[in-house]
Amino acid sequence: MTIPNFSKLVKHGYFIVLVLCTTASLSCAQAPGNQSDVNWLIEVLDIKDGSTVADIGAGDGDQTLAISQHIRSKGTIYSTELGTESVKELRKSVENTDFSNITVLEGHPDRTNLPIECCDAIFLRRVYHHITNPKAFNNSLFTSLKPGGRLAIIDFKPRGSEADPGGRASGSQHGVT
Repeated sequence: MTIPNFSKLVKHGYFIVLVLCTTASLSCAQAPGNQSDVNWLIEVLDIKDGSTVADIGAGDGDQTLAISQHIRSKGTIYSTELGTESVKELRKSVENTDFSNITVLEGHPDRTNLPIECCDAIFLRRVYHHITNPKAFNNSLFTSLKPGGRLAIIDFKPRGSEADPGGRASGSQHGVT
């Protein structure tokens, strides 16, 4: 699947939420996970009991666990992270809960590793600036969404100038515009 332009995506039922927060304010992209962030995601992504959701770059899994409670046992949440050690830690966090609707997957820098058309909603929080091949990753994101699925990308602006994708993860160019 190639990525159509945004107007074609909207015409075909995809709903895309792009949020770019400034570094000058405490915001959803800078603050640690909390219930107001989760409530906002549930609202804008229209996450319901029984939804299938993906948390890309889940970190310690706080957002995954909160969404898991909301979608209940009828739903599924895929929680992804890069690197064997990070995935191991994420799995440990999930295994220490009573939730059975969470699937932890090892992500990949160029793709989500999610099944095709599996998700009603996908979100990336403070992750997109780490993507070094946006074209390939975006293609994978849209392939993973069901028709009519929703995508939220939440990130922050760099303190300095914008960098090419390979340089967005460090220094004054840490962030994305």
